[in-house]
Amino acid sequence: MLSTMYKMLIVDDERAIVNGLFRLFEEESELQLDLFRAYSGVEAYELIRTQPMDIVLSDIRMPGMTGLELQKKVKELWPGCQFIFLTGFDEFHYVQEALRNEGTDYILKTEEDSTIVLSVGKAVERLNKQLEIHISMAEAALKLKQALPILQKELLWEFLQEEGAYNDSRLLRQIQELDFPLSLDREVLLMVARVDEWGNKTNTSDRMLMLYAMTNIVKEYLGSTAELYPLANGQGEVVWLIQDSQMLAAETVSSSKRIALLMNNASESILEACKRYLGITISLIVASEAVSWETCRVKFNRLRRLLFVNHAMRRELALSEANLTKAEEGLHAESPDTSAQRQQRKMLLLDTYLETGQREAFNELFYELVRLTGENEAEIDVVQMHLYYGIVTLFLSYLHQLGQPPKGGSQLDIRRLTHMEQHGSWAGAVQYLQGIADLLFSVKNDDLDERDREVIRKIKRYVEQNLAGDLSLTHIADLVGFNRSYLSRLYKQKTGEGLSEYILDMRLKKAKELLRQPAIKIHEISEALGFESAAYFTRFFKKMTNLTPTEFRELNQ
Repeated sequence: MLSTMYKMLIVDDERAIVNGLFRLFEEESELQLDLFRAYSGVEAYELIRTQPMDIVLSDIRMPGMTGLELQKKVKELWPGCQFIFLTGFDEFHYVQEALRNEGTDYILKTEEDSTIVLSVGKAVERLNKQLEIHISMAEAALKLKQALPILQKELLWEFLQEEGAYNDSRLLRQIQELDFPLSLDREVLLMVARVDEWGNKTNTSDRMLMLYAMTNIVKEYLGSTAELYPLANGQGEVVWLIQDSQMLAAETVSSSKRIALLMNNASESILEACKRYLGITISLIVASEAVSWETCRVKFNRLRRLLFVNHAMRRELALSEANLTKAEEGLHAESPDTSAQRQQRKMLLLDTYLETGQREAFNELFYELVRLTGENEAEIDVVQMHLYYGIVTLFLSYLHQLGQPPKGGSQLDIRRLTHMEQHGSWAGAVQYLQGIADLLFSVKNDDLDERDREVIRKIKRYVEQNLAGDLSLTHIADLVGFNRSYLSRLYKQKTGEGLSEYILDMRLKKAKELLRQPAIKIHEISEALGFESAAYFTRFFKKMTNLTPTEFRELNQ
């Protein structure tokens, strides 16, 4: 069974309780929890406003904002959030008020750790059930969506895709006249997704059902904070247009910026839910900010290029436009203007396959084009010549982007490439072009491998230099611009060990190094390595070495 990582926030005004529970659930790996902590109701609410939580484990009585007040505010934003109240006050009226909301549990602080873990486990089961219900309702949602005016979606696609549309104001007016649910007077946030693997969804109706189910999952994470409008083209591309709810207009922080931050924080959870409950894998990118409808097309084309070109070879990737470097953005900035060259659609598609490293799709279309030129093997005709030099132009453009001859490119003779007559026959020319394509795809794979290795080197440098800092998977993933699940898989694939294992090994290695220096006290070592207390450090060291820090120091004097 696939696992979903749920976000859980632990809230209490007693730091020792929060930290103790945090350590308890760190060791409960089977629950797959991404843990957060807050030391007051106010601090918890500030966090939850921009980062959706699946489970909140909270004290009831806290100064400033009680757990009950926190629950009411959170339920307004995220109705599906599971609350577990942990309190030392065994009073029925607290229990009664707390349990009025669905998805709530109540535990006394005097209970055993196992009881607390069991309660959280039940909350996880309820969350799983919620998503299963959403999927079972997807077919009904599909029928509802099919009732929407088809023209509305066609006009929106035309508005987003037609580069240099001749009359944007006319299109927008027509869209508004079709009872479009979003306001064209307020900014809109774009999130673009592609389906990487359909699983066993082979027919069109199943795939369309999955696209609508994906939208239901996104709505779950948006809660009541925003309105959403989906566009899907049936080939695995989805665009979500998201607009802040009017109820948030009076908030002090820009509501559009909060929506962007919210969706960036939720993007990985959306990926995991699609994989677990729909059986499909997707990648997506979230815009850094909302934009006006007049600049919406520019933003859409930018996001689409980043996802479908710059990162086309990666899978299950949650990208944040705000985290991408200028170098990553600009790698393929000069992509062909397909809308302006419709008569060369297949050649441009061939170019896209080359740019994005889709070798199988390239080969399939390449041989389709070859077949369309006819079977004249005796001599080269004009149609074959036109195709040959069209493909050569694509190759030369790609070589120019590389800036240097590809490694292992001894077979690449520019004169032979640019003089078709040197191949003697059409069959020889086709075989030669296929060989050059194979070489360029190999270069593309090598380039991706090198970039992945650089990501690993960056992570290791950061860990080594920040052993006392934030080494959470969430923080490191933000640092390199990838989502947690993808980064975890990438690190394991490239190094043969998990990232958490590497962090533990580095902390242990540094601990041994410092323990060999008698002048440094054990509590100072604990602080230098980011442990909350000397007792926690001792527990960690004993677990890893079967020796206490003091025993290790005595043996290494």
